[in-house]
Amino acid sequence: MSLKRSLFLLFFLLMQSIGAIAQSDIDFWFAAPDLQQSHGDRPIYLRIATSKSPAEVRISIPANPSFAPIVLNIPADTAISVNLSG
Repeated sequence: MSLKRSLFLLFFLLMQSIGAIAQSDIDFWFAAPDLQQSHGDRPIYLRIATSKSPAEVRISIPANPSFAPIVLNIPADTAISVNLSG
């Protein structure tokens, strides 16, 4: 077996043994456009997807105490859209 082929095989086997690393967290922060500005005609959607486990998602606006938090129970392997415009 040639050296080039041996190195390729070794590299391939090493890559197979390394697991994929993806983001998995419980806290996410984002800022939607201000609806009082010129963006008021466009809906704001929050897209949420789960992986192998179900998730309880809580959507809140800490700076706005009058906003009632939205709590969603999303099954495993599911994607949903939440309209935050109104």
